[in-house]
Amino acid sequence: MIETLKVGIIIPVYKVKKEYFDKCLYSLINQSYKHLQIILIDDCSPDYCGKWCDEYTKLDSRIEVYHHKKNLGVSVSRNTGIEHLNANLVMFVDADDWLDLDIIEKVVSKYNNFKENKPDIVIFQGSMSYLNFEEPDIIKKENEWKTKEELND
Repeated sequence: MIETLKVGIIIPVYKVKKEYFDKCLYSLINQSYKHLQIILIDDCSPDYCGKWCDEYTKLDSRIEVYHHKKNLGVSVSRNTGIEHLNANLVMFVDADDWLDLDIIEKVVSKYNNFKENKPDIVIFQGSMSYLNFEEPDIIKKENEWKTKEELND
């Protein structure tokens, strides 16, 4: 039997454009894998980011927000998120990035494929670059899944 894992997603938020932030949150809220804890860390952004974070908590009960009283940077923000983590796995996402709607399901599936000796870390990559927010300027690179042994070869 495969265990249902909860994935915690930590997102430091600081001076991000609203259109990117909305696209990021949309891509997380609408993941095919639903067992998520989405943690937003408002790193004392001088704009409306903190307000936007608070608004998203009203839209989805899986979203939590924590506000720093001063700007502490991305690393401290991620550590703040870890302090509030109540999940089996953690994922870091930047506030101006978005994910394919099935990527977390794929990551969890890959993780669950390890029968014994579950990995401490799963690294995956994929990218698409947009200049005009509508059409990709670089073709999406497919995810490459490798084990530690494959990476060492």
